[in-house]
Amino acid sequence: MLLLTFLACAPPPLPAEEPLVPSITITWPPPESDLEGCETVAVTVENFTLVETPSTDENAPNEGHYHIYHPKGYTACYKPYCFVDLSGLESTTEPFLTAVLTYTDHTEILDEEGDRAEDQIAINFIPGDCTTATGDTGGG
Repeated sequence: MLLLTFLACAPPPLPAEEPLVPSITITWPPPESDLEGCETVAVTVENFTLVETPSTDENAPNEGHYHIYHPKGYTACYKPYCFVDLSGLESTTEPFLTAVLTYTDHTEILDEEGDRAEDQIAINFIPGDCTTATGDTGGG
C-alpha cells in the first residue's frame, strides 16, 4: 500500500512586476537624412499615451505628449508624427532631432536613474525653404 503525504504549503511568491518604463523612438526620417527646410518626424512610443488634452487637471502617469528638439528650438507634438519647420535657418552647429516624452505640463518624463525618455538622430541639415502642403501637422 502506497501512502502519499502532501505538505500544506503556499505557492511560491510571484516575481515583482517591473514598472513599465515609457520610451520613444524616432522612426522617420532615417538617421543621417538630408533635411532641407522642413520634415515630418514620426515616432513610436511604448508604455505611454499621447494626448492633446489631459485626462485630469494633474499629470496622469504615462500620459502626455512629446517635444521634438531641433536647431530652431522645439515643437510640441501629440500625434505619432509631427511637422518640423526649419525654413529660414541658415546654418546649425547642432544637426540633430531629439524626441523627448513629457507630461501634459511639459515636464520631462524621467526614469529611476533620472534619465529622460528620449531618442536622438543626426541629420544632414541643408538650409532651405519649406515646401509642403498645408494640413494636420500633429503639433499642439
